[in-house]
Amino acid sequence: MSRITALQAISGVADRLGNLNTTMRIELTVKQRSADAKQKSAEAKQMNADTRRLAADVQIRLAEAKLARLPGPTMTPHEEKMEAIKLLTQLESTTLQPKAFFTMIDLFNMDADQAGIYLAMDNETMRRAWIQRQLAKLNFTVSSSSS
Repeated sequence: MSRITALQAISGVADRLGNLNTTMRIELTVKQRSADAKQKSAEAKQMNADTRRLAADVQIRLAEAKLARLPGPTMTPHEEKMEAIKLLTQLESTTLQPKAFFTMIDLFNMDADQAGIYLAMDNETMRRAWIQRQLAKLNFTVSSSSS
């Protein structure tokens, strides 16, 4: 009978060792998954930081490119006027009536600051609204016929 008890005891120990082994495997799996999650979280944070740095770099490059397109402080008022007239000719000569077109040229010739403002506008809708506003300030009335 003691032999059966010893066999039962060994069987019981084996069962408990099996349970302990299973528990340790589960705990190890949970720890591994937790470590993997922490690693993925750290990688995501790094990617987020890299993305923010890249976005900031792109914003800086866009601002630099925009500044490079603007006339520099080395332009004389005469050069600024001529540049504004060239741009007006390229962008607006087909949309403005001749009188309105020449009124804008006269405005640039009278006030170089107005030429500079026109050069600084790169949004077509805003630029055209600004032109209409300047013409209205000069009491220029837009008629339906080209004259």
